[in-house]
Amino acid sequence: MKKIISLGLVMFFTLLAVSNISAQAVVTLTPGSSHNAALQGTTEQRYSITVPAGRLTVFTESNLDTIMRIYNAQGTEIAWDDDSGEGFNARISISVAAGTYTISIRGYSSRDTGPYTLRTSTQSVAVTNLTLGTPHSATLRGVTEQIYSITLPAGNFTAYTESNLDTVMRIFNARGEQIGYNDDSGGHDYNARVDISVPAGTYTIEVRGYDDRENGPYILHTSIVQVIENRISYGTPHNAVLQGTLRQRFTVSVPDGVLVAYTESNLDTVMHIYNMHGDEIAFDDDSGAGRNARISILVSAGIYTIEVHGYNNRETGPYILHTTNESVITTNITLGRPHNAVLQGETVQIYSVTVASSGRLIAYTESSLDTVIRIFNSQGSQVAWDDDSGDRFNARATAYVTAGTYTIHVSGWFNSETGPYTLHVLLQ
Repeated sequence: MKKIISLGLVMFFTLLAVSNISAQAVVTLTPGSSHNAALQGTTEQRYSITVPAGRLTVFTESNLDTIMRIYNAQGTEIAWDDDSGEGFNARISISVAAGTYTISIRGYSSRDTGPYTLRTSTQSVAVTNLTLGTPHSATLRGVTEQIYSITLPAGNFTAYTESNLDTVMRIFNARGEQIGYNDDSGGHDYNARVDISVPAGTYTIEVRGYDDRENGPYILHTSIVQVIENRISYGTPHNAVLQGTLRQRFTVSVPDGVLVAYTESNLDTVMHIYNMHGDEIAFDDDSGAGRNARISILVSAGIYTIEVHGYNNRETGPYILHTTNESVITTNITLGRPHNAVLQGETVQIYSVTVASSGRLIAYTESSLDTVIRIFNSQGSQVAWDDDSGDRFNARATAYVTAGTYTIHVSGWFNSETGPYTLHVLLQ
């Protein structure tokens, strides 16, 4: 339950945080170096590092709960971590191409203040090629990542370990973006298991132990269920049967405007939308009625793929997939200038903002409502989503961006969320 703080106090600390972040310079690091700093709660601290091709390992040492993100030169987030280091420290170890990367460090909450050390290292990468469906036996060596490459057809991909160990798994696409992560979802003890939908391509799987004590044999299993894509007609309700977490894909040709896709059922549904290039541009779990999924997103005319699955394997039964549209009214807003508006339930309200330089784009609402925010880049890809990270049930979404024009969607979590709100958009 979120604590309700007086508006004056909230505004004071918000302004204080903005001032601190704005003053925070990007620190340049050298691979293999250590950097001492002081964490200031959820205030982000950024670092730049240029590395050769290989493995980049970054972790914090502190008594705090740290969160880490790594971005490539295009500003795309390629890895995220909260507690993979010692205690509640963050730790990321990923394969990277030669180039310059940005590391973001912040605390899990405003209480996480105090000293920390950021350590970095690079090393050459040994990659083992896997054959889909053939179990691979190996020996885990603590937190040392073991790296595998696998080529997959399009479908629902599953990778899991079989062992008496506590394993951690990450999966990356060909662009080096992390698309899957798991610690303990495997069926035995603390094994890792990742279930994701993938387009055809080559992927990297990384397996390591949760800590240095995890040493011993394990088997890595891989499998895929190829997905049949159903062509549906835009605007015509489509009846289907949900089969637990099995992903069902629907392609639909839509006109310019706001695409609204939602399920009607007694089930807990999850929805993803992909653009014509196979990039995921939107995701939702419970924004519709009951526990149904609902996405409202601005799109250009073209063919899109809607993917529906259950939240867990118990979600089986009939549902209806609806596709429709909403009128498009885009409001141009100025960076740093608050904008007042009236929320109208789940109806999406669209804003366009232009930023002149790279930085952290932050959009948040100030209201007594339960708001949802999505941020999209100029290619229509969703780069940030949030529901309740702001004060009370307000949304607060952040994305590391380069210069350009971005679209911000604001809507209510339920249709009952109606009333005034203020949208704040900042670049830090």
